[in-house]
Amino acid sequence: MDLSIPPGVSEAAELTSSLDAVLGDGFARLTPKQTDVLRGLAATFCDTPLHGLLSTAVEALAAGELLSHHLAVIAAARSALEGARSDALLAVAAQATGLMIEQPQVTTASAGPEAQVRMESARQWLVEIALAGLSQLDNATIVPVIATLEGIQALPELQGLAAMLTGFANELLDHAPTSALAEPPLRRWGDLWAHCMLLSHGAPEIVPGRSVSGTLAVLGADIRHHDHLLSLVVHGLLEEEESRRLVRTTLSAWKVDAVSGAEIWGLLEPLAPELIKVLAAPKLLRISDMVLAGGDLRWGGSATLTRKGADPFTIDLSGAIFCPPPPRDRHPIGLSIPLVLNQITVGEDGIGGVPVAIDRVSPHSDYDPPEIASSTDMVALLRFDGGWSLQPLAGRKGKKVFGPAQGIAAAKKIKKPALRILQERAGKLLRRS
Repeated sequence: MDLSIPPGVSEAAELTSSLDAVLGDGFARLTPKQTDVLRGLAATFCDTPLHGLLSTAVEALAAGELLSHHLAVIAAARSALEGARSDALLAVAAQATGLMIEQPQVTTASAGPEAQVRMESARQWLVEIALAGLSQLDNATIVPVIATLEGIQALPELQGLAAMLTGFANELLDHAPTSALAEPPLRRWGDLWAHCMLLSHGAPEIVPGRSVSGTLAVLGADIRHHDHLLSLVVHGLLEEEESRRLVRTTLSAWKVDAVSGAEIWGLLEPLAPELIKVLAAPKLLRISDMVLAGGDLRWGGSATLTRKGADPFTIDLSGAIFCPPPPRDRHPIGLSIPLVLNQITVGEDGIGGVPVAIDRVSPHSDYDPPEIASSTDMVALLRFDGGWSLQPLAGRKGKKVFGPAQGIAAAKKIKKPALRILQERAGKLLRRS
């Protein structure tokens, strides 16, 4: 695969880093050097619709006019840079893999009067922390958003803003005072600040769903988790009458520390029993009346196991349709493209010169480094984080298969699973109350 990084991608990343350094120090005290960075940002957008607004915003900020709409334009420019990088990289990946890119149709949701008020409150807090500087924050600057969050979380139309803002605020609180950090994660915080700023200025973009039916071949699953939440992102190839497209569906469940290892499958299986079964023993699924929005398949409707096997290591993905996220949500770190790799050798330089991102592999995946190194066939996700990498999902050596199938089988053999014990105890407590 030719995965050469296109011209401009690295330069745009450097410009974003320079902008994040300004955001880290704060817009309330711009130095001549920082003003030059902002003017360079504006020059980058020459001959684009954003150039006029951006130039006006930069000069206003340099003159001490620290208004919300000027910072919103900065956030839009930063997000546009990341989106352009993502599009350029996706084009390279599509060329290398033979995938067909289909742009999603997007509509804009409406926000009522109460939502507008809540968005304004969020906006003001985002302005305050940008003026103070993300690497100069203390509890007194961060805590005021808590009251705002309660109102935002209560409104269904602001779920996206609520999720992003809650996570961002909690992360800042966990690291306050941020001035004590030797290396604050300004790239990550810059991403979160810019995305929250855009969400606070306009209603979210929505990809309308449509009902789909067809056969689904599951390729693999990406397990994501922290202490109290578990998500399984299942990637598959959906074949309808006139199209073949890559889709993903997400299952999520709350968890406690006592539920770990193979026992996580006890949390996930009730959410989509058929999906977990084909992860354990690959077969084609016949689905009907499910909703597909872009590349996201919302699990529901009906799913029936067929007798036909669907070996994920032999599925040909060339010519399949891949649908990226809506423009406002695009970012290189979000690129996640399923690949089927056959007759491979995993060496010190990865696979064919593309590094293997072992650090992205969950310990719950039952695919450890020695198994990854010995695999001759693999299902992986093509990722980008400063450079291309491959995140292994499942592998095979001879007849031995590595990955979730092992964990699902192990879960069936546990005689006294912690989840069942916890459920029984919870049931007794409820009956007593």
